[in-house]
Amino acid sequence: MQPATPSLEHEVVRASGQRVSIWSDFESAAGAVKPAYRIERRSGLSHEEFVQEHVRGHRPVVITDAATNWPALSRWTPAFFKERFGAVDVDVEGARQPLGAFVDDMKASRFDRPGRRASSMPIARHFPTLLPDINPHPSCWRPGITGFEITMSGAGSTLPHGAWHKPQAETFVAQIHGRSEWIVSRHRRPVRFFVEPGEMVYVPPGWWHTTRALTPSIVLVLTSVRGPVWWGATKSWCAGTLRAFATR
Repeated sequence: MQPATPSLEHEVVRASGQRVSIWSDFESAAGAVKPAYRIERRSGLSHEEFVQEHVRGHRPVVITDAATNWPALSRWTPAFFKERFGAVDVDVEGARQPLGAFVDDMKASRFDRPGRRASSMPIARHFPTLLPDINPHPSCWRPGITGFEITMSGAGSTLPHGAWHKPQAETFVAQIHGRSEWIVSRHRRPVRFFVEPGEMVYVPPGWWHTTRALTPSIVLVLTSVRGPVWWGATKSWCAGTLRAFATR
């Protein structure tokens, strides 16, 4: 039997059967939830250890020193992007908007009135001069890796429409500016943790997760597939493609 999909409304179910918001009431709900997993926080992780323990082991991890030496940590602020790239047209949850205008909206975002997020902005297309700012690459990345994207969000912003995400490839998310809150889940047992600037979250394929910005937030996102997870990711993609054709 396949594990149940988490609710798209960020809800968990207490032992009493009451449904509660996983964001606003997580602390009181967590006591009734038996965690299936504890998120490890690692530093000094070698490539071999990472692949064996987390890629092959299918275990998420927060790598606390993955990006601590990147120039991006001191340069990539909302004001920096507005000044340097304010005229760049970006996608904001399906709508096009100049980045400078989005940064203004991002600063105005509040927990009681969260704004939208600008996600999946390819660095190579929109900000190619910033690629040197994410060096040195951490040992968990394979050599020659590409496909970096930037996501920006204001305080209180979540994934669009409060959704969960279940990637079929490896996902790396480096916190560059601000702080964020994460929940990952398997078998409807959510685990909550927080990510600070310079830290990187690794989410293996098949793990449900959702995020919320605690402050104006800028993250670097990388999606990758390497040997140990290639077959599973390819199988999932093929199955999805066949289902899409079958419904036409």
